[in-house]
Amino acid sequence: MIENESRGAVVFAASAPRAIEMAAEMLRDGGLVALPTDTVYGVAAAWRQVDALDRLFAVKGRDRAKSIPVLVSSIEAMDRAGIAVAADVALLLDQFWPGALTVAIKAPSGTPPALVAADGTVGVRMPNHRLAIEVIEKAGGLVACTSANVSGEDPATSAQDVFAALGAHLEGILDGGRAYGGVPSTVIGFAGQELIVHRAGAIEVDAIQAVWNEVRA
Repeated sequence: MIENESRGAVVFAASAPRAIEMAAEMLRDGGLVALPTDTVYGVAAAWRQVDALDRLFAVKGRDRAKSIPVLVSSIEAMDRAGIAVAADVALLLDQFWPGALTVAIKAPSGTPPALVAADGTVGVRMPNHRLAIEVIEKAGGLVACTSANVSGEDPATSAQDVFAALGAHLEGILDGGRAYGGVPSTVIGFAGQELIVHRAGAIEVDAIQAVWNEVRA
């Protein structure tokens, strides 16, 4: 079922005909689309469309100093985008992707500044959510995506939450049911060979560190 709200975003069920294609087309056309992930609902934009990224900051009231992370559909999509993954980091990701782990990796040349942290990295994650993966793949393999809420408010875990918080400012909301993760991803980076935790989240830091120690042994 597809609902045209009186104003704001079109809310459409994931089971609706061509729902995934519609969401991806909205993204490719420069729109903002909310979608479920394995953690919370996110609001996404095409990762190289600067105007869409500017809107994403404005809609959320997000601090411009906080770069927007990127969701990917596959390692191959990252390769096509020029995001190089070192062999040891790839082994780490093999243990936790798809999943709730965001990794800061050197941003390739041409990455929009909105996605690049002060240290020159971009945060990337492959969500463990079939619907999200399919949308991202059809949208080109990478999307900029951050939690679908006004900055400082609780993350949205349903399409209804998203519409209440941001619906007036989005093109679409893909309703895939409740996001039961409810906890944002763990965010890590690297300083030389040392693993750095930028944000504790859904995956235990000790588990990540243990795998990294094995990879580096």
